[in-house]
Amino acid sequence: YLSHHNRHEVSSYEFVETAACRHLVYNRELDEISRLEREGEILVIRPSQRIEISRTERRPERIEQMYRLGREDALKALSDIKEFMGASGKRKGDL
Repeated sequence: YLSHHNRHEVSSYEFVETAACRHLVYNRELDEISRLEREGEILVIRPSQRIEISRTERRPERIEQMYRLGREDALKALSDIKEFMGASGKRKGDL
């Protein structure tokens, strides 16, 4: 039986443990993305240029800048996307 106070402590502990391992999980995920991309299972579209922006950015002009970059990069990658998806929009092995 945990009191309300103890439940909060357990939750805080789990948060700290999760946060402490976050970089390991992130790096594993990057490795998995790289593997899947090499094997042709996924198509990765990355920003063509680095723009310093916070995950909690609030300035509309910075958010607009990232949006425009993402849109431009996606349009440039459109032929690769179509090729990856195939003419029918389905990959080999899809039902």
